Amino acid sequence: MASLNNLYNLPYFKCMNCYEIIPWTRQTKLYCSDLCKAEANYVRYSRNCKKDGRINRHDIQETLRIRFAHIASGGYPEKERRIPQEIREMVITRDKRHCRICGKPGTSIDHIYGDSNDLDNLQLLCLDCHNKKTISNIVQLKPGDERYFDVMGKKVQLDLRIDSEEPLYECDDEENWRTIYRQVILDRKQTFYKSLFPIIEAFIKQKLGKRKIAEQLNRQNVPAFSGHGKWDRHTVKTIIDLINSS
Repeated sequence: MASLNNLYNLPYFKCMNCYEIIPWTRQTKLYCSDLCKAEANYVRYSRNCKKDGRINRHDIQETLRIRFAHIASGGYPEKERRIPQEIREMVITRDKRHCRICGKPGTSIDHIYGDSNDLDNLQLLCLDCHNKKTISNIVQLKPGDERYFDVMGKKVQLDLRIDSEEPLYECDDEENWRTIYRQVILDRKQTFYKSLFPIIEAFIKQKLGKRKIAEQLNRQNVPAFSGHGKWDRHTVKTIIDLINSS
């Protein structure tokens, strides 16, 4: 990350959950890790449930317990456990749209063991059965466990954010988060584009068109805002428009 920032004079963006520097390879410049994203989601979800009175419902308590267990274990490996849509449809059809445990309408595709997406390792479950299965696999930490105090400390930190009358962090704002994150992304993208003004201006002086500039940026491995994508003439035009309006 540091080498990219130093080489191209890229800006540094801070995680909205822990305020550490976000690695440039993160696709969305909001959180430094999937764990921080999960913590912020957990706080907002909990605050929403408190506000609308759902917090004491049994199903909500189960969901919160599962979400915190994922956080305590280092985060849910969402990418690794993602199931392609065509396989999901095959499981739903095979299980006739009903939970394989209780027979109620199924709502969740469950990995029976591990992360394999083989059909034999997948089953359709209803929400209740899926939650019960997940909770049965949660290991209850005891005071003698070496991770006990770290996990309990994390729980206290998150509970303080949940119970605060006003959001302690911008990413805790359950009412306005949708507006906030869009503005943050917009502001950070413009800051990134402005950091590239000297590079783009140099290409303009060489009388290169937008398409040629995009080709040069890709050839020189200048990272796009997502950290993964490629440059195209439309994005270059956006930066040139910013240069002309500044």
